[in-house]
Amino acid sequence: MGHSGSVARILVVDDDPVIRSVVRFLLLEQRYAVAAVGGTDGALRTLAVENEVDLVILDVKMPGKDGFECCRQIRKHYGPLPVLFLSQQSDVDNRITGFEAGGDDYLAKPFDPRELLSRVGAILARHQWGTPGSTGSVVSCGGMELDMTGLHVTLPGKVVIALTPTEARVLQHLLINEGRIVSRDHILQAAWGCDYESDSNQVEVYIRRLRRKIESSSSEMLIETVRGVGYRFVAAKQAKAVLTAV
Repeated sequence: MGHSGSVARILVVDDDPVIRSVVRFLLLEQRYAVAAVGGTDGALRTLAVENEVDLVILDVKMPGKDGFECCRQIRKHYGPLPVLFLSQQSDVDNRITGFEAGGDDYLAKPFDPRELLSRVGAILARHQWGTPGSTGSVVSCGGMELDMTGLHVTLPGKVVIALTPTEARVLQHLLINEGRIVSRDHILQAAWGCDYESDSNQVEVYIRRLRRKIESSSSEMLIETVRGVGYRFVAAKQAKAVLTAV
């Protein structure tokens, strides 16, 4: 799924008609193409017949399926389609739940229109044109091959694992820095392209998701936590030597 033309198409999902109208107006002012629905069932019906959606802006607390469950359904059926949560539920636990459900970003209500538009623009740019400073669409490391265009990683043994755009960007940054410690702030900048509040946990959430996908399928790849510093990607056979040298 994705838009083939020059104008990005955005689906807004919110049961509050005022918020829905405001977000739609802001996006139309920026010359985006916008569709808006009042619930998750309407969102899934729209996606089922609409092949040119580039971003879903999704409220969390709605009647019927909540935004988290809707995001899981989007991930299941539409793969890497970006999702931006927009919600009054802004505590850390809800943000973590949103990222674990597959969300790419999470913005609390009430929001500054400039921040909403900035995050929308950043997500669309990353999704359509890749990560600024990318060394290429394919990154190879120790028998692993990450395809940033196809959004999948091939592990030793030819095991292929699908990734979301954000998972791919986090993994890309770790791979191109293989064996080196990468700080949390550097991962934030590389994967999200902007600064986040210091108590935000999305880096930890995405590291956990990558570990579940990669380490459960290959004993040859490890993402290490260097406590108080950051993370490091090493091949399993190198891990003992690297840890001994630290």
